[in-house]
Amino acid sequence: MRRLAWTLLLALLPLAAQAAAWYDSLYVGLGSWSAEAGLQYMNGKQTSTAANGDSASSKTNAFGESMRVGNSGFYVLSPLLFTGGLSVDLQLNQDKGSGSGIESSTQGRAAGYAFDGTFLSEKPYPVMVAAHRNQTRTLQSYGGLSVGSNKSRSVTFNLHPDGIFNDWGYPWTEGKMEISQEHNQNTTNSFGQSLVLDEESKTFNFNASKGFETADLQFFFQNNDRVNHQFNQGNFQSKAAQLNYSLDFGPTFNRQFNAKLGYQSRNGQSSASTWTNSESLHLDHSKKMSTDYSYDAVQLTSGNATSLAQNVRSSVSHQLYQNLHTTAGINAGQTRLLSGSTRAWGGQVGQGYNHSLPGKGTFIANWSAGFQSNRNQLDSPTVQVTDEAHTPPTPLTARIGFLLNQRYVDLASIRIFNVKGGGRLPLSQTADFDVLTEGNQTRIVPLATSLLVADGDPLLVSYTYQVDPNLESNTRSRSYGLGVDYRWINLSYGHAESNQTPVNQNTSKFLQSSRQDYVQMGLQGVVMGKAANANATLEDNAGDNLANRQLKFRSGLVWNPQSDLHANVDALLSLASHTLPDSHTTQLMSVQSALHWYDRNLVFGLHSSRSSYQGLAPHTDNVLALRAALDWQGDGDWMHSVSTDWSHHSDTSQPADTLMQVSAKSTVTLGKLSLSMNAALGQSQRGGNRSVNRSFNISAVRQF
Repeated sequence: MRRLAWTLLLALLPLAAQAAAWYDSLYVGLGSWSAEAGLQYMNGKQTSTAANGDSASSKTNAFGESMRVGNSGFYVLSPLLFTGGLSVDLQLNQDKGSGSGIESSTQGRAAGYAFDGTFLSEKPYPVMVAAHRNQTRTLQSYGGLSVGSNKSRSVTFNLHPDGIFNDWGYPWTEGKMEISQEHNQNTTNSFGQSLVLDEESKTFNFNASKGFETADLQFFFQNNDRVNHQFNQGNFQSKAAQLNYSLDFGPTFNRQFNAKLGYQSRNGQSSASTWTNSESLHLDHSKKMSTDYSYDAVQLTSGNATSLAQNVRSSVSHQLYQNLHTTAGINAGQTRLLSGSTRAWGGQVGQGYNHSLPGKGTFIANWSAGFQSNRNQLDSPTVQVTDEAHTPPTPLTARIGFLLNQRYVDLASIRIFNVKGGGRLPLSQTADFDVLTEGNQTRIVPLATSLLVADGDPLLVSYTYQVDPNLESNTRSRSYGLGVDYRWINLSYGHAESNQTPVNQNTSKFLQSSRQDYVQMGLQGVVMGKAANANATLEDNAGDNLANRQLKFRSGLVWNPQSDLHANVDALLSLASHTLPDSHTTQLMSVQSALHWYDRNLVFGLHSSRSSYQGLAPHTDNVLALRAALDWQGDGDWMHSVSTDWSHHSDTSQPADTLMQVSAKSTVTLGKLSLSMNAALGQSQRGGNRSVNRSFNISAVRQF
């Protein structure tokens, strides 16, 4: 069977060279031919050991042969009518696996293809078509094995600005309509877990825009029907539309108007629809004075509940002699909920002043003041939040996480979805994320061992939080700051305070007055030929339910001794002492560095944090995370890369977590022969439970 790919390749190449007899009769002009044959071997092993001594393991050996033949740049009748490219892939796969005392072996053939083409490419209305199908076998950086397939097809209709609408007297009109279908199947095994994804989507996209001499009009519409065959709760149908309009007008085009009208809906396990309207007007009265006006409205319907939030703002900005800058504004808003309404109005004013000092220095001063009035008229003490967007800080191994926007969250109501790629995968607590409480705030910590969350994935969070349904309050705020900047050194001091007081009662746990004082000093310059900077900040925070003192030190070093060598190091040290809402101390250290030299790149990162809690439930929380990556060019055309991630999380109130990930890869191209080798090792341990991934892959591809 191994000779199958080579036999077919040798048989097809002569046929391709003699194909003129049939494609001439069909008025087909062929482009350039290409072909390749490849061999691949993969080995993966996973072991899991429980705290009670029970263990399980699985092992996979996979061998694959592949062949691809393609033609790019062919045309039908004329290149002006249709041009395209087509390739066909044939694969022979043999797998042998063992696990839980059972051995199995399978073999099979797979066919893939890739096709793309364009009708009327030189006309103002070209049509593009595409279709592809392929199978994938990849090793994850943490040693996991991922096997799957992907197929898609699409057709796109385009209208360029010089099209038929231009002939009809409507210049600067263009648009695009795309219809696509995609099906992804993938199975990932890692750290004793198995994740099967089987998603299918049908999408319709439409974009249109019309340009005017001083205005632009844009319209967008999308319809998406997505089916998740493994997670029924991930099935949904969504629609989205948006209309944008911008206009420059006035005697000297000193006035700008922008408007956006949008609609989104989703039907599925959690149905919701949203209307948004945003309008803004900017007026430049002179070079020194301008005003802004805006209106925003958001209507959200989720289940049987509908909310409408409206806000209006107005502000003025004035510059006097380039030294004194003044801003003032007022705002008002109302939110109508199923259980009642909330109202707010307020205003702000502030000034910033700067003046030159002897010795090329600058004196800086600023102040601001504000007032805000809030009133709740609700029948229920809980408010629903739907699809609050967050992107977790990276890397996930540092366990930084993110705070939810609202306080007093009902922890049992938290629902999190990963919406990467337009999907909606539900995440589960303990397997994909942890929930931590910090006083009256809630922190979400996505886990690096999750199969559903990776660095940079967009997340949506829905939850409910508590409020005082009849609370009326006023908030008065003020701040001021002073500073001196001499380029090589800068000093500043700032003070800010906010006082929240109830109107219709004596006290309320939902109100919090706070005060902050800070002192900052920064240095920058050249030390031994290296650009360097350092910054230190001391903060003192106090409030009704909050009291802490923080010291932050940040420094950076940049070194460019020659044009082909660049190095930089950034460090952060933070110390904090908290007395409210609970007594604890926190130490944080972070170091990030990078070295770029010729074809060598080294990146190193360190994150360390330690929190010690006292009180009724004393405990200590420690996190240490290391990340390093190195890539370089070896002898000849060899390219090598090595990366490692290691993290350890310990809490005296729960089992410790340790995660290690190591991967290495080498590639080389020798004429028409490409070789690739990679290996990965991953180990996860939580308490007495331990899982290990090991994998190795080697492949060779020969071009013809």
